[in-house]
Amino acid sequence: MVASVLVLVGIIVVIVLIAIKITTKKQEVAVKAFVALFLLLASTMTYVYLAFDVDITSFEGIVDGVNIYVTWLSNAFTNSVDLVGYAINQNWGNSTGG
Repeated sequence: MVASVLVLVGIIVVIVLIAIKITTKKQEVAVKAFVALFLLLASTMTYVYLAFDVDITSFEGIVDGVNIYVTWLSNAFTNSVDLVGYAINQNWGNSTGG
């Protein structure tokens, strides 16, 4: 009886440890995704700030900078969609006819 209880407790402990490990892996993926998103936003904001000489010393300058960034981001997305659409519409089959 004691041996079966110890086996049951051992199985429960193993299941809990596996669940913790899986949860940690899921959180690790979420943390990596958040870091990647943060780096993407930081690098694109820095590019827009440097390329368009945005004035961040006034409220109007910040609003203009946000407008420039949103426009730039929209254009980048549109260009990506156009590129993928062009690639999809290409004839990727065998061009030798056979």
